[in-house]
Amino acid sequence: MPEASHTSTADEQPAKASASFKTIFWARNTKSPGFLYGWKLTEQTLVIAGSLAAESSAEAQSFIGPRLSSLHRLVPETQQVQILGSCYSAVKPEDVANVEGHLVVCLDKGRPVMDSNFRFILYEPPDSRKLRFFSQTPLELDTTSYRIRQYEDTAEVSSRIGKQQDYVFPQPSLSAIDLEAVLVRLNSVKTVQRHLQQQRALSNRDTPSRLSPPLTKVQSPTNAVISVVQTCLSFILNCPLAGRNSLKDVSATAHQIDVRLRQAYTAPDQYRSIYHSKVESGSASRTQYISFYNMLWLIANDAIIGSAVTAFCLENNELIAQYIAAALKLWSVRRLQDTLLWLNDWPGGLKLNFELGTFFVDAFLWFTSVWEGIFLDRILLPHLPLIVKLVGLSASVGATMFLAMCSDFLSLSTLHLYIFYSMATTVFSFHTSAMGSLFNIFRGKKRNVIRNRIEPSEYTLDQLLVGAVLFTLAAFLLPTVLAYYLAFAVSRCAVIALHAGLEAMLAFLNHFPLFAMMLRVKDPQRLPGGLAFSVVNEGAGTYLLMKNNPIPAYAIFHQYWALWTSFSQHYSPVYLLGKIVTGRYINPIPRSRLTFVSRAGLA
Repeated sequence: MPEASHTSTADEQPAKASASFKTIFWARNTKSPGFLYGWKLTEQTLVIAGSLAAESSAEAQSFIGPRLSSLHRLVPETQQVQILGSCYSAVKPEDVANVEGHLVVCLDKGRPVMDSNFRFILYEPPDSRKLRFFSQTPLELDTTSYRIRQYEDTAEVSSRIGKQQDYVFPQPSLSAIDLEAVLVRLNSVKTVQRHLQQQRALSNRDTPSRLSPPLTKVQSPTNAVISVVQTCLSFILNCPLAGRNSLKDVSATAHQIDVRLRQAYTAPDQYRSIYHSKVESGSASRTQYISFYNMLWLIANDAIIGSAVTAFCLENNELIAQYIAAALKLWSVRRLQDTLLWLNDWPGGLKLNFELGTFFVDAFLWFTSVWEGIFLDRILLPHLPLIVKLVGLSASVGATMFLAMCSDFLSLSTLHLYIFYSMATTVFSFHTSAMGSLFNIFRGKKRNVIRNRIEPSEYTLDQLLVGAVLFTLAAFLLPTVLAYYLAFAVSRCAVIALHAGLEAMLAFLNHFPLFAMMLRVKDPQRLPGGLAFSVVNEGAGTYLLMKNNPIPAYAIFHQYWALWTSFSQHYSPVYLLGKIVTGRYINPIPRSRLTFVSRAGLA
């Protein structure tokens, strides 16, 4: 260990004051004297990783070089680690001079003594094994970017330090430093410290060092089987049905199976990626880690909740079937029949067209009686206890599967209401379109289909007369058509509300950021939201302390705010009212609009 024997005189003080100003990032666990090792980014920027006890600078350098060579492949920054200087304890700053151009620092109570030529920024080395790291930008937990508030400017912190002590704090700000390059080194400090400690312990026992075998990618037979099953089922789930929709777009159960299949397929690759990149710095591996374990936690909670639901359904299947049968009979048959009869009997004192109303009532009542007699009484209700058992057993693989099957059961049991709504919507849309065309004839205009505009046109007297008569007839029939259309539109909105509730619960159980919330409470440093600098009084001086500012809680739920925005836009009363007025179909929110949440959970 070198000794401080040189004493600076009064003549040397001006030269010392004119020396070049240095910004030193100092690890807070560096408290013992010895030779300082770390990185020299520029002549004015140094990163101190720790201190090493040795007899000379050459001995310290010869110890560090070979020992860190095994880390070069995993942590390339270790190739630039060098001896930067030395630190002493129990001496005064003026008793130490610069030796061989190296950095010389005095320690007081385990902290470097402040000097007008140095600006010390303390930091706690982040542990890569605990997936802690410094980052200028917030950690992205999903594919949606967000903005975090700007933190306190370091120039203001510098001025605050200047007010707390006598000497003038140096004015160069951190903007002159390549902070990203500094953070890369800081994130590997703990790895370097741990490796050197292990090598020192091995050298003291005269045991040859052994390198850990490189992580290799092993192709598991289970992975191959999962890949084949996933490919086959994915082909079935994505097979187009009528129109452009696939099975997973129509069925909530198929969509949930597709989500679980993709999670099972990507989980092995995620696991290998996480544990291969533990020694790396950066946010990609941390995001993978959080996403992977959040998926495992959600699946475990899903299975636990599902097991409780399964036990409840199996023990009470008869009682549940009775309640469901009574609800189906009441709301999908009896209330529907009462509404149709009410519409045919001057609803609210409004006199509708008797002949057209009678036709609508007879047609819908006949179809309702057929639906009740064939589907409900002969197919669904006799087997309803068994269906409750099967749906309950599906919850054994997760409550999400139970909710998905409930959504499909709701669609199937209200199929006749959807058919009635489609028929009423088609009639209303055709009726309003015909009224628009007849009104154009009535005012002497026509629609140019090629140019998509309304143009003046000449009609004969017979054409105008027929058009006026038909327009008057359509106008008098409009209240009757509108009354039946609104009745089925309201029933459709009620069913859509139930589907929306089930979809919201599915999204909550599938993609709730449970693991990220736990990290935010337990260890906020693993969710960096940017850098923060504060003033601390340690030892005999006042320093800048650099630390992570954790991600705010609202940022964790950012993608769910986007999901809520998508829900509110699709189910907005104004949007639904516009669809009802214009005669467009009202459908549940497309599952393609929820895909970004699924992919965020699988990233």
